[in-house]
Amino acid sequence: RCSGCHTAYYYSREHIVEDWQRHKAECQAVSSAKIGPAPSRRLSSDTEEADAILFAIDEEKPRMIKVQVHTMPGDEYEPWAWKKLERKPWFSERSCVRSLLVGTQWANGPTLSHGMFLCIRYDEEFFINGSKPNKYIQRFTNGQAFHPWAGNFYVVRTDSTQEHKYFSASIVEDLPALKNYFIQYGK
Repeated sequence: RCSGCHTAYYYSREHIVEDWQRHKAECQAVSSAKIGPAPSRRLSSDTEEADAILFAIDEEKPRMIKVQVHTMPGDEYEPWAWKKLERKPWFSERSCVRSLLVGTQWANGPTLSHGMFLCIRYDEEFFINGSKPNKYIQRFTNGQAFHPWAGNFYVVRTDSTQEHKYFSASIVEDLPALKNYFIQYGK
């Protein structure tokens, strides 16, 4: 594994030397970026804010957005407080918004370098509700995606599948794993 950025994997010293010219710029960009999860910012006693990567339907590239995370009180069915990610304006009230958790750099690959999961928020019914294709994801995957991804997507980080504490995502660190996920999902 590259000792600088921890995103490239090598099987020998010779492989490192061979690949260094190609990997050098990528390594410097990742290494100079803030490494590790940025915590969400508390806005009030029950609301936090995290940076998310948005893949909007009609946009040519992803961009960072602010997403509010609300702490919901427990009730008779769910006695513990839980975290709820904001839906609007990216999803309508009728959207069936779900989360996909990504924990590896590619299918059956090593865990993500920051030790977190990527939480992809999307409308689960995009296949049947007439959502427009997501142009950026189509271009980003060079048409190799198994699914015709459609609708808006946004991505934050989470620390586990159980507690759902949310953290800010990073375009530099998270795009490679997202690309692999969009290409390999369903194959």
